[in-house]
Amino acid sequence: MRFPLLIALAFGLVVTGFSVRDAHAIRLGPLQVHPYIDFSVYHDDNVFVTDKNRVNDRYFLVQPGFLFQLQQRDNQFELEYKADIYRYVHTGTMTVGGQTSVVNDVEDHFLRGAVYLNFPAGLSVKLDDLATRGHEARGSQNFATSGTLNQYWSNSLGAGVSYKLSDRFNVAVDYSNYYMNYKLSANDFRDRVENGVSGQVYYKVMPKTSVVLQGIYKNIYHFNNEAGATAQTLNSNEYWVMAGVTWDITAKSTGTVKVGYEWKEFEYPGREGFAKPIYQVALEHHFTPKTSITVTGARMASETDATDAAYYTTTGGSIMMTFKPIGKLTIKPYASLTNSAYSNVTKSSDGDANRRNDNMWAWGLDASYDMNKWLAVGLGYTHTTRTSTLPVYDYTDNSMMLRVKALL
Repeated sequence: MRFPLLIALAFGLVVTGFSVRDAHAIRLGPLQVHPYIDFSVYHDDNVFVTDKNRVNDRYFLVQPGFLFQLQQRDNQFELEYKADIYRYVHTGTMTVGGQTSVVNDVEDHFLRGAVYLNFPAGLSVKLDDLATRGHEARGSQNFATSGTLNQYWSNSLGAGVSYKLSDRFNVAVDYSNYYMNYKLSANDFRDRVENGVSGQVYYKVMPKTSVVLQGIYKNIYHFNNEAGATAQTLNSNEYWVMAGVTWDITAKSTGTVKVGYEWKEFEYPGREGFAKPIYQVALEHHFTPKTSITVTGARMASETDATDAAYYTTTGGSIMMTFKPIGKLTIKPYASLTNSAYSNVTKSSDGDANRRNDNMWAWGLDASYDMNKWLAVGLGYTHTTRTSTLPVYDYTDNSMMLRVKALL
């Protein structure tokens, strides 16, 4: 196992060098600086996420970061950097013929900047950008082998303007840009840039309840227009029309429910598109000050991750309960189910061919204890099962975690 000495020392300094009276942001005039670090130890009984020849291992995840915040009256500016540093005990590196290659050890990097401006007369402007050098979890991969990490570069930009026309009317226009580039040549066909424009109109029917109408246009351009042997372009245009309700009736109940229709039209005339109902749900209810429930759900077309398919439809939802039996202890059981239905018959690496349809279940428990306002510890367990019409994609995975978090 390779584990950076400087990271270990930094973690030790954070945990041992702060006191409760130091538990506040570092202030440089109007600028606030929030350094933080998470240190986690995991045990995973299926680190390569396979149905056969399962390999278990322990690994460390260190997540240091800094958040800079500048507040100027009603305006806020943020800059944040975070790293995810994975180090495995047994499967981190492999040496064959004198050549050492990385099997699991990896560092992900995230850099985010945001601007929120509020002007008189109800005008608001927001800008948010996130740059990532990351990797996909092995359960999401279709083309990486057990000895290859599926890494990528991505950038997500969002900009929006909203204006309050009256006490009842509010309008908003948003622009989004998403860039994705994979390191593995097997995933070149997934490299793309997406540009989207969204318009929303809110009308308040009651003091804390509004109806919303939303229209979205998105253009998706793939740098490599050939999907494997099919040699058919994946460039497409998407159109969304949605209507729904958003509410904040009391401090106990908030939520948004939207339903609508999505069209995905490919530029290549021979490729069948997507035209189906969609929905988005986000609900939160507090039964008591110490007990709450959160429910989410969505259905939409997703960009393909299989060379033989044009897209796949994702339909899923999740539920999480939050309990605080005592003041500093928080317990969160959760569960989720996601179905991924592929548009065409696909072929797996072992030669099987079928219209791929995956069901993924996940459930677990997370418990955290706030020792004080700058230090917290946590325990977690997650079980994941995926079943597919192409058995090569089946797997089960169990992961246990111990975490320590320190922050200012």
